[in-house]
Amino acid sequence: MRSERQQENPGGAGTGQPARRYGAAAGSRPAIIDFATRIATLAETLRPEEVPGAVAGELRGILALPELLDPAQRLPQEATYARHVLYADPLRRFTILSLVWRPGQGTPVHGHTAWGAMGVYEGELTVTNYKLTTNGLPVLECHPAQSLRAGPGLAAGVLPGLDDIHRITNESGQAAISIHVYGKDLLQDPASLNIVLSH
Repeated sequence: MRSERQQENPGGAGTGQPARRYGAAAGSRPAIIDFATRIATLAETLRPEEVPGAVAGELRGILALPELLDPAQRLPQEATYARHVLYADPLRRFTILSLVWRPGQGTPVHGHTAWGAMGVYEGELTVTNYKLTTNGLPVLECHPAQSLRAGPGLAAGVLPGLDDIHRITNESGQAAISIHVYGKDLLQDPASLNIVLSH
């Protein structure tokens, strides 16, 4: 296993240039800043295993807001899905991003090194969950367990490690946008987030 190389706009401004400041990114709406304040409270008050579900609950509350994103935070990329940092916690506890998916774009099968929450803002994404099994062999094998089509408003949390292995793809014919929160400083080390199992 290895960490995925995050070449798809790790810092965010649609140009592939890294964001250089903590707090709200340029163009971030007040709703994102309010959301970040609520995440900070959850991160301080809840047990670590409770944070992903609670953040997903808060995320559902903003997914229906019109004009949540600045136009620059909605820009796609040609080669792979685009990642735009919306907010980077000054205490480095979490990062909020928008991911923009053209039809056919997707992730490899992966887990995360930090807790996370993801919600669909526009369009439709297919989320496939995987399980690791040994099948009596001395090596782990990764098998699809469940797949669902996620539309606007759907949000879920994931725990760090290999218990929440998944793959996200845009199998629709339209662009899609999702909002993600990860319990990690992705300005300093974006490539350390994903544990990639296959492409």
